[in-house]
Amino acid sequence: MWDMIRRAAAVIRLSPSGDDPYAITEILHEALGGRMTADEAAKKLSGVRSISAYYRDPMRYTADIPNTATAFAVYAVNGLYDAVRWGDTALVQDIAYVLSSLPERDMLRDAHTVHEINRVYITPLNTRYGRHILPEIAG
Repeated sequence: MWDMIRRAAAVIRLSPSGDDPYAITEILHEALGGRMTADEAAKKLSGVRSISAYYRDPMRYTADIPNTATAFAVYAVNGLYDAVRWGDTALVQDIAYVLSSLPERDMLRDAHTVHEINRVYITPLNTRYGRHILPEIAG
């Protein structure tokens, strides 16, 4: 699920408005909400036009979200989902940028890496908007 979120966010970042970001965030929102399995989400994401155009290989479920980042992933996807529905393309791009910039799942085991992600990506986003947009990743 972690890799699917990162890849989907990269596509949304390239095209933050229109029908595809709406469809992508809807699928991620349902998957993280437990209303569909990760395999079902991967299959649905692979059918979204912009994802199939950007990635030659279909989306696949490869790894769970790390425990330290579960709350972050759910909160971030919900924030992205809301921003798409509000039509706030700047916020959509900013959240998608953070999500697409996240490291591989295994890198989140390193406390220094987690600290740097929070310092470089999450804190500046929250400061830019003057409110709590994304939580820090637990480290």
